[in-house]
Amino acid sequence: MTQKHALSLTIILAGMFLSATMAEVQPEKTCHITVQLTQPIDTDDRIHITGNIPSLGAWNGVGQVMTQVDSLTWTWDAVLDEPTFTYKLTLGDWSNEADVIGLLTSRDMTGYKIMDTLIQVRGFGPPTQRLNGKVTGYLQVHPSPETDSIPSRNMWVWQRDASVPTSAVDVLLMTDGQNCFDPKSAGFGTDWGVDEALDSLMRLNLIPATIVIGVACLPCRLKHGWLLCLSMHGMEAWHALWRHCYVTRCSR
Repeated sequence: MTQKHALSLTIILAGMFLSATMAEVQPEKTCHITVQLTQPIDTDDRIHITGNIPSLGAWNGVGQVMTQVDSLTWTWDAVLDEPTFTYKLTLGDWSNEADVIGLLTSRDMTGYKIMDTLIQVRGFGPPTQRLNGKVTGYLQVHPSPETDSIPSRNMWVWQRDASVPTSAVDVLLMTDGQNCFDPKSAGFGTDWGVDEALDSLMRLNLIPATIVIGVACLPCRLKHGWLLCLSMHGMEAWHALWRHCYVTRCSR
């Protein structure tokens, strides 16, 4: 072995040793969640964190008990394999979910592997939903006709008013129709405001008369992704709804 080769080998071995040493002393990334209460809970109660990962009970309502710091503060720390997870806070069962300040409904929260999170809680009780907003314009909900390739599901059809169109109108097609217009059907108690946005644009004559058709999402979106699910089912469903609800209606 030449002196040059020996020096190269020494450098490589030294680098491997240094990398291994750094890996041993490198602290693991910890997820840290702090819960701040506005009022103490009963002395016999404990705050639990439950979620979609096995270590949090896979949504069993119990999960893990948080650590009490004082009468108003609870914490939870964990080293996780998952980069993200979803969770809720309970008192050990689903009849006592946390009423989290800033959330309009008792929906899931998202945790991150290396992030510190502060959550403020009013109290605990049955799941609640606070609606934010209302429907502007005329909204109808129709079940789409079922075919061999698509299951029946709800479609939300929105117009500025209840009149039947007598001339050509633009049609805007949207996914997640349950979230587009009505806070009562929206997943988080707040709709996307599509009705208010379109109503304002038409009032200002910035867009022509437009009807919006929003189709409910399907479970296959979680399996295949929304774009593939849309290509598999969405366009055929929209066309079926338009033919069923408007072409038939306007021809009468």
